[in-house]
Amino acid sequence: MLLSWFIVFLCISANTGDVLLLRKPGENVTLQCSFAECVSSIDGCVGMYLYHGLNPEKEVLYYHYSEKVTPRKRYSQRVEKNGSLGNHTLTISNLVAEDSGLYRCDYKRTTETDVKCTGYILVVSEPTSRPEEEHQLHVDEKCPPLVWVAVATCAISIFATIIFVLLILKLKQWTRSRRTAGSVPIECVYEVMTKNRIVPEAAPEVFSPNTYDFA
Repeated sequence: MLLSWFIVFLCISANTGDVLLLRKPGENVTLQCSFAECVSSIDGCVGMYLYHGLNPEKEVLYYHYSEKVTPRKRYSQRVEKNGSLGNHTLTISNLVAEDSGLYRCDYKRTTETDVKCTGYILVVSEPTSRPEEEHQLHVDEKCPPLVWVAVATCAISIFATIIFVLLILKLKQWTRSRRTAGSVPIECVYEVMTKNRIVPEAAPEVFSPNTYDFA
């Protein structure tokens, strides 16, 4: 369940540009609210709200321009402010899983207009139970890391390539030897025939008649 929420918050952070924060239960988180990130001047600002959630938004605190900070009941004794209205930090302590979600600084110029500024996505993860850790350990032992799988695949590919090249060279050598054996020199043939006394008889001499004998 927590992983599903983490993926959702991660997608929201990527699309909106909000800052993603990961915390464990019992830890603290510090959020910075700055009016300079929204508009150039703080003139006319009457206060700032820190909201939690999307729909509906829940108030965490109200920071009045008179430097009075009023946290809501759920965050009472858990929020600490440091700085001025235009640029300050808010630290929420003793986090629980329900504190996960979107936090946004909302400056109020008048009662009718507001300026939404810095946004944070907080994920408070519960500690993993012991059985789940053991199950994860067994899974990791059975499944080799991806890097070892990649190394083994490369080694097998290289070995197969070497065998293929050697087979091609062997085939070429065998073909060349067959061609050499098939082309016997004429001298060798004549020598064999001589040893076996298979020498062709010499052609008989043909005497052409002499014209002077008839004279």
